[in-house]
Amino acid sequence: MTGSFPIFDIVVLACGVYLIWAAITMKRNRTIPGIMLSKGAEISKTADTEGFLNYMFYPTLMMGIIGSISGLLGVAMIYYPQIGMIQFIVLIITFIMLIVYGYMNIKAQKKFLGL
Repeated sequence: MTGSFPIFDIVVLACGVYLIWAAITMKRNRTIPGIMLSKGAEISKTADTEGFLNYMFYPTLMMGIIGSISGLLGVAMIYYPQIGMIQFIVLIITFIMLIVYGYMNIKAQKKFLGL
């Protein structure tokens, strides 16, 4: 993306920072952020929210960190185009982690929340 405004990378960076914030807030307040639930999902009174929080804290934190690094590298490519290969590798890792994270989130919702 050399020579262009990296809007996609800024969005990825913002999403990564938001996921880090959501993970920390989730751990501190012991509540599940709405971003982590399927659309229209409601948590039943029998749901194991503690299990969900414990299961999803580290994957959410890691996804946020990886997304932030990917976004930062994309923005840095404007000034340092020689890091293109590193950014490409991180982008592939981010994509794979996004798929794994989505799978883990759906699995956790089914296992702990009965959704």
